[in-house]
Amino acid sequence: MAARPSRFEDVAQTLNTPYLGQAVFDNYEANVQYQFTPAFNVGLGYTYTDAPRAKYQQVNLGAQYYLSKRTTLYVIGVYQYASGIDSYGAPAVAQINEVAPSSTPNQLLARAGLLFKFQVTRRARRSLAWPLRWRRCAPPRPSLHLRRG
Repeated sequence: MAARPSRFEDVAQTLNTPYLGQAVFDNYEANVQYQFTPAFNVGLGYTYTDAPRAKYQQVNLGAQYYLSKRTTLYVIGVYQYASGIDSYGAPAVAQINEVAPSSTPNQLLARAGLLFKFQVTRRARRSLAWPLRWRRCAPPRPSLHLRRG
């Protein structure tokens, strides 16, 4: 379990930030991960955020299955619940990171994917390195040809 306060001081009032002075968000987090087999693991996390006038609770659940050294299947589920009043004086809404805010206090996100890690071979490293070596070289000097007349 971890507690992480986020503190913003000398906040200036703008159209997007109606707060003045200081805003403090206290985050409390608990995580657990279990590896069922060498190829399959599951993780669960819970985060509680205590904002000045709002509270946010988020639950994360994810699983990974390693098909090979370089290929992984994954699935992630995130649920967030918001309560209280936000900084605009309106009811707080949920907003999971990297997703547009919800119009309600609840938000659910599910994501599944295939992760493939590319491996660069020695030959490819050499071919990728030549532009870097070329950039380190001095540019060619112009040669002057003078004619006697």
